[in-house]
Amino acid sequence: MTPPLRLCALLLSMMAGCAAPEVSPRAAEALAPVVPVPPLPHPVAPPDPDGWELVFMDNFEGVQGAPPGFGLNEGLEQRQSGTLGRSTYSIRAGDWVDGSEPMPGTCHVGDAEAGAGRLSIHGIEGRPYGAAVQLDRPLPIGSDEGLRVSVRFDPVIRDQESLGWASVMLIPEPGAAGWPTRSENLLGVLVRSNGELQVLSRGHEVEERFEGALPGPAESYSLELRVHLVREGQQPALVLDGSFQGVRFSAALEQGPGAALPERVFLYLGTHFHLEMCPSRATWFDDLRIESFSPIRRD
Repeated sequence: MTPPLRLCALLLSMMAGCAAPEVSPRAAEALAPVVPVPPLPHPVAPPDPDGWELVFMDNFEGVQGAPPGFGLNEGLEQRQSGTLGRSTYSIRAGDWVDGSEPMPGTCHVGDAEAGAGRLSIHGIEGRPYGAAVQLDRPLPIGSDEGLRVSVRFDPVIRDQESLGWASVMLIPEPGAAGWPTRSENLLGVLVRSNGELQVLSRGHEVEERFEGALPGPAESYSLELRVHLVREGQQPALVLDGSFQGVRFSAALEQGPGAALPERVFLYLGTHFHLEMCPSRATWFDDLRIESFSPIRRD
């Protein structure tokens, strides 16, 4: 029997500190001056009270994509933060055909059609159905608590009806195709332009269970995913806890060898356009955030 699913716990509130005594203006002037601290190469988030650590964040700001690289790996120091800040991306084929080669020009940052401060994937001549992008540095999974990923996106710009989709994938190895139904994928979640969500694991569709009413079509979507291991009962279970447009859902993932989490995964973002249905051939992503659990030290 599959162990009961656990939903992702809400972040613990910070304990309120005691109010500091008032200091008179004269006494304040007597205080020693503050020694300025040199700025860090990229922002580092403070420790989370429940043990979650910011691994990577990209807001895609401050870049105007132009050939030949279209801004994909420009301005990394300014737009990224976290322990893996300043990480590059690689374009992947993003289709189901073995041996398909990535095509330059499909992935942009700061594209005029998608809007400033966004990563976008485009269908272009020779690759009209879309593509995928891989974050090049591996994401560590330090414990059974797993990994959290959140992102905003619009699967098909100027459309809320078609079956074109955007996808978020966690794959143990780099250089994968970036197609959500592949058997090597730990997780693939795709959201269609009409608001339908589908969860896949190791090449199989798995049933998701929503806590509330299913979200409907929208101009853009927000998605949060947490993959973790539940050790209840005799058999450990791989579990997905998520939030889609603020509505929580969960799914039991395909176990795979040993029903264990890999030590690392790579993040892929992909898209696919149904040419006869989609009014545009562009998808955008924004506010990509990844967190890993690190148990709190209590020395």
